[in-house]
Amino acid sequence: TDFGTVDSTTNVAGTWTNLGPNLSSKIHGVCSGKDGSGNKVILALAENGIWRTTNNGSSWTQNTAIKATNGYTREDFCWAAGSQYVYVYSQDSGLWRSSNYGSSWTNLWTTGSSDTNYTGYLAALPSNPDNTLFISTSSGVFKVTNASTGSSVTPVNLNLPGGHTPGAMCFGGNGGYALYVATVSNDDGLAPAFY
Repeated sequence: TDFGTVDSTTNVAGTWTNLGPNLSSKIHGVCSGKDGSGNKVILALAENGIWRTTNNGSSWTQNTAIKATNGYTREDFCWAAGSQYVYVYSQDSGLWRSSNYGSSWTNLWTTGSSDTNYTGYLAALPSNPDNTLFISTSSGVFKVTNASTGSSVTPVNLNLPGGHTPGAMCFGGNGGYALYVATVSNDDGLAPAFY
């Protein structure tokens, strides 16, 4: 996704189709889901906004409310199956919510500073994916409990042990409700770990 396009494959053999939007800037994050009518929606966050298609790339619409402003940041989407709520965490501008399948966006939380390249992952609690999110930032793992209902959120830092910087996260084990966090080794001088 470094070349301003979204590519798709329908088989593991690797036959790929360019879906667009053919931008001159990098695409930092991509996700797909279905809207209320069952149409497939693809969202791509680039340096000039979020791009959205509902016709498998035949045409794209741009929303400039949120942009990936730093050429080296990563952005992560979270969209639970069947939900109207889509979330994206931008290392530059914080947590954003769409309540209409990615058509428009509201900023819920700004971290106050740009994050590192190794953080910025989202994970949703399987039992409540529209409301309870976890975000890895350079300041720690944050839990957000009113993501779909609040006009802003008050994250709670879960404080990883040993001063580690959190990276990728996922739920699994314990019936799918155990949060796993991989830590990164960057400027903190600590070896990567897994919690």
